[in-house]
Amino acid sequence: MQNPKGLTFTAQQRGLVRATLSLALFFIFLVPFSHSMAFIALLLLLFSGFAVFQKQVLLESIRKPAALLLISFLFWHLISLLWSDNLSFGLFDLQIKAMMLAIYLCTSLQRPLLVQQTQRIRDFFFAGLAAVLIIQVFLSFQLYSQTGNLTSFSYITFSRFMHPSYLACFLNVAILLLL
Repeated sequence: MQNPKGLTFTAQQRGLVRATLSLALFFIFLVPFSHSMAFIALLLLLFSGFAVFQKQVLLESIRKPAALLLISFLFWHLISLLWSDNLSFGLFDLQIKAMMLAIYLCTSLQRPLLVQQTQRIRDFFFAGLAAVLIIQVFLSFQLYSQTGNLTSFSYITFSRFMHPSYLACFLNVAILLLL
């Protein structure tokens, strides 16, 4: 198996990439249940990229202006935590913002793999999102039948697995992927 950069994958590297991608697909399915699963999935995708590509390819990806901008943004955020009164929220926020760099690195390192795996990644994400929505609608109907209150279908009462803004973000990503 070869990629556009001319690197040849060994059987061990292909096996490692397949195993890592399978784990990543499992976590991608779980993303709509918890946003922290997205971080784990991205780490697995990055790991498979590091396992296959040489250090030179990684350094080329990091030296691009987009990566340098993201790295400087994260570095600035990290420095600002020195003056923060709420360090736990700041670290949580940094974890979410670090996903932007992870997504960039995944797409730049995994270009040949993502071309083959994009449909599967999309399908697993859609399946996880559909499962979350079905469960949430079912739980909302159950709560509505007990209380008769229409707020069972709104905001926090509806979105039980994560904050409604994350759910809205995932729904928007799904719509974009469908277009």
